[in-house]
Amino acid sequence: MQTSAVKMKDDGQKIDGLGLLSAIPEDWLAPTLEIARTMAAAGQRVWIVGGGVRDLILGRPIKDIDLVSAALPEQVEGLFERTVPVGKAFGIVVVVLGGKEIEVATFRKERGYSDSRRPDEVEYADSADVDAGRRDFTCNALYLDPLNGEIVDPSGGLADLMARELRAVGDPAARFREDGLRLLRAGRFLASLTLQPAPGLLEAMAAEVDSIGGVSPERVLDETAKILRGPDPARAIRVLSETGVLSRCLPGWTDRSVDGAASADFLARCLPSASRGAVSPVALGLAVLLDPQRDGDAETTTQRLEELKTSRDLRTSVLSLLRVRGELLALMGEATPTAAVAVGEWVALARDPAFEAGVTLTQGADAEVAPDLAATVEVLRALSASAPLEPVELAAKDAMALGIRPGPELGDLLRRAKLASLGGAFSDLEGGLAWLAAEIR
Repeated sequence: MQTSAVKMKDDGQKIDGLGLLSAIPEDWLAPTLEIARTMAAAGQRVWIVGGGVRDLILGRPIKDIDLVSAALPEQVEGLFERTVPVGKAFGIVVVVLGGKEIEVATFRKERGYSDSRRPDEVEYADSADVDAGRRDFTCNALYLDPLNGEIVDPSGGLADLMARELRAVGDPAARFREDGLRLLRAGRFLASLTLQPAPGLLEAMAAEVDSIGGVSPERVLDETAKILRGPDPARAIRVLSETGVLSRCLPGWTDRSVDGAASADFLARCLPSASRGAVSPVALGLAVLLDPQRDGDAETTTQRLEELKTSRDLRTSVLSLLRVRGELLALMGEATPTAAVAVGEWVALARDPAFEAGVTLTQGADAEVAPDLAATVEVLRALSASAPLEPVELAAKDAMALGIRPGPELGDLLRRAKLASLGGAFSDLEGGLAWLAAEIR
């Protein structure tokens, strides 16, 4: 291959297309080249497009590869053994090759977005110049030939990346009207790519916030999760709050009840690097965003989580965080317990999978509680360290043998026995039975 470069600015800075290709991990590059060569043999030139090209230029690790060409979906299906028609109606076919799933799309232009989600009409095209016009931002409208490193930049995305600006392709208001999810994507890209908004971008976001009403809760949650996993979620939240986007799509977030800047600052204290143990950044972030009054109202938060169509596991994780925060706040200033069951309760809290994230959440909510909270957490951790690694497990039959009938009383007794074991009341089955006998006398 010959060296390939594309000039980015008049100051002489250039992008080496072949150098970009060499930065693609081999497990992605090998199937991409095989697809490109197979299609080239059939007379179809293929381009890597979108975020993959953008991230390569920025020196960021790529997450996947998307390809585009003038080939129709049926032609792509005929060239490869394993394909999946995931979006065939919109010109997209997934090619399964080398353990990777690679989208191969057809150049197209789109018309009408009556639901602010999908185009009403799709027309296939034959060039990147036409295809770029349907894309959201110029940094995502870059095309890289995987065989020779040529870069095509119909919308000026290279110059915008060099200027560290996020610019919509064409009229930003029109782009946001077409698909309201682009409002959330704008906030994510500004934060995760460390870009500044191009002139008029934020104004267009504010003017077109109603378009996000056509976006499903599932898509809102997916994009919000990407924001929360990113390197600077607080900046994205500030932008989306200031432009009014969050008040249209995030349950509980209204201009009257939420100080967006304060909530963003709260989020910055909790994510992305703060300790959260086994809890995901998405769960911790949602605990911040869906409880803006920081009152720990589990019923209200549950309703908001359901409105966002979260999974059961994610709902459980968020609610566990709020529960742990409430328990920590209740314990602050309390004397260290001495009774075995009470000690066991403190140990169980310290060993809760949501404990570390709950500490982070509690610290982030109110800096004034930090000294008292730190003292309480220190005691909790010390009690946990000195407690048995596992409690003695007593069975229902053990209690029933002592005359306790099945029912709520039995369950409560066994729960308290487990806590008493953690609190040091007994260390074996014989001691546990003696404790039970003493409790029921």
